[in-house]
Parts: sequence; structure tokens; C-alpha cells
Amino acid sequence: MSARRVLLLVVFVLAAASAIAAGLAGIGRGRDALARAAEERQLQAARGAATAASLYLDGILAALRAAASEQESGAARDPAATLEAVYGASEQLRLVTFTDENGGVVGDPVLQGDPAAHPRRQGHPPAARDEVAAHLAAIPRIAALRFGWAVGEPFMRGGRGPFVVIALAFKARGADHAPGRPCRAGAPHFVAAELTLDYLVAQLRIAGLRDTLIVDGRGRILAGGPPLAEAGPLGERQAAAGITLHLTDPERGPVLAAVSPVPRYGWSVLVRAPAGAGGGPLAPGARGHAAWLVASGLAALAAGLALARRRSG
Repeated sequence: MSARRVLLLVVFVLAAASAIAAGLAGIGRGRDALARAAEERQLQAARGAATAASLYLDGILAALRAAASEQESGAARDPAATLEAVYGASEQLRLVTFTDENGGVVGDPVLQGDPAAHPRRQGHPPAARDEVAAHLAAIPRIAALRFGWAVGEPFMRGGRGPFVVIALAFKARGADHAPGRPCRAGAPHFVAAELTLDYLVAQLRIAGLRDTLIVDGRGRILAGGPPLAEAGPLGERQAAAGITLHLTDPERGPVLAAVSPVPRYGWSVLVRAPAGAGGGPLAPGARGHAAWLVASGLAALAAGLALARRRSG
């Protein structure tokens, strides 16, 4: 092979290699940009879902505060009417109670019970009288006394749930607080509401977040998946804001997840989507570009070789 032919081949090889390297680098940058965009979209979705969850729970807490204020001020003479107002604040409430400092029930708990006896309570999740004891045991009295209000530990009932109780502490006004049952003036009392979070997840899924979980501070599923099962390798990281996680699902393969805390409640929202749709390791478009670059490089080499042969001949 002549020196001129060798030189032409070297020039074409270097040019083709440079073009392929530059193209692959561009694909890498594009792939990284797509991955970052997918992570940001997922994170924004999780933050939006967490905000929606917080607003929903804030509405229930506001109803509890209004009930406590009425009882503390003496504006409400009948606890039953106050509890009915709390119960009506959300159709997802199962049980609402007033309890005294000893855990005794003040007045009658409000629950669906017999729909025929209480037609206005229809539409709420069903609850029976024999469930009241588990509700009372789940009221977070110590935490509510310390912080003013608190969310109890999730619990199950015969394979159903998990259920959670939100409680708010207030001070009784003595005998005026509950007609027919004397209460020590200034004694701590509690108004508590029990609910599940399935309705909230259902609304988020209707809004487009198809694979959404609500998890507690220990990473256990409260809604959207197997009750109280572990939501994956989240650990304590799930309590921090602005987290995206690349997980592997045994059935679906790589999953991109984003976690955002629900402000004030100690829970988090986990939003998941298949990885790669927005730019995985090599998305379909990127693979096509890579193949095109390699083919172009080979074509350039072949053309260079043919041209070198022609000139040497």
C-alpha cells in the first residue's frame, strides 16, 4: 500500500471516529438532559400530590379545631351537634368522638351505624359500634396534649385498614361542657376523627398519578398498596423533600420514584413511573441515533477506502 493511500485511510478513519465520538457525546448529553427532566417532572408530581394531601387533612383538622373551640368557649351546649358538624366535614370520616382525660367517651360517638336511623350519615365509610373500642385505643392523647394535636399510629381491624386517628386536645369548662355528665373544669379533653387515606389516593389517581402511595414515617404503606407493607428501600430518606429514587420492581423492572413529605403530618407521598420512558440508559430515540452514527461512520470508512484504492490505482 502506497504512503498516499495510507495517509488517506488515516484521514478518513480519524474523521469518522471524531464524528462518531462527537455524536455519541451529544447523545449522552441529551440522554442526561432527558433523565433530569423526567426526574424533575416526577418530583413536581410528588410535591403536588403532597400539597393536595396536606390541604385535605388540614380541612379535617380545621373541623376538629372548630369543635374544640366551641366546647372550650361554652358556645356549644350539646356535644352531639358539634360532633355531627365534624363528621360532616368530610365524607371519608368513619368515627368522631369526644373523650375526657380518663379516656371515657363524652356523649355518643358519631358513626354511620344503621343508615336508616341516620340517613344524613349515608355516604360515609361504614363503621359499627363494636369498632369504637379500637378507635379509642388509637387516640394519640399524650402527643395531642404535648403538641395540641397529633396523628395516631396506623392500625388494622380484622384485615381492613389501615385506619388513622387525628386528635386535638382542649380544656373542658366543667359541668357546662357535657350536660348530664360532670367534667372537671380545665381538665384535658379530646376530639378525634378516624379515617382511611384510600379516598385521597383515589383522587390523586383520577388526577393522573396512576401509581401513587402514601407512606408513614417508617416507610409503611398507608394507602395505594398492600396495607402497612414496606414501600421499598426508602429508609429515613423518604422524610426529606426533593428525593428521586431509581428502584427495581420485580414485575415492572426499573422504576423512577419521587418522594415528597406531606407537611405537618409525618407522612410522605411516593409517585412511581417506569424508568426509561423519559430518557433511560438509552431511550429508543437515542439508540436509533447511535445506530445511525455507527452506520454513517462505517459508510465513511468504506468510501474512504474505495477512494484511496482509486487514487492509488
